[in-house]
Amino acid sequence: MEIIKLSKFVGLDITAARDLAASKSLKTRIINIDGKPLKVTDNRMSDRINFTIIDNVVTFATVG
Repeated sequence: MEIIKLSKFVGLDITAARDLAASKSLKTRIINIDGKPLKVTDNRMSDRINFTIIDNVVTFATVG
């Protein structure tokens, strides 16, 4: 698997962030939108990127 810096996602709109992740064969999920946490499972996946979104823009990204 190619390594990609999580900072590459920050500042992208959600569509562009998902497209970038898909181009690297990564799954995505949104864990927080506009300050509101979403219900998510506790399972961690090394091929998934979690996004925090404010005003349709990725402000934070983590692996999991």
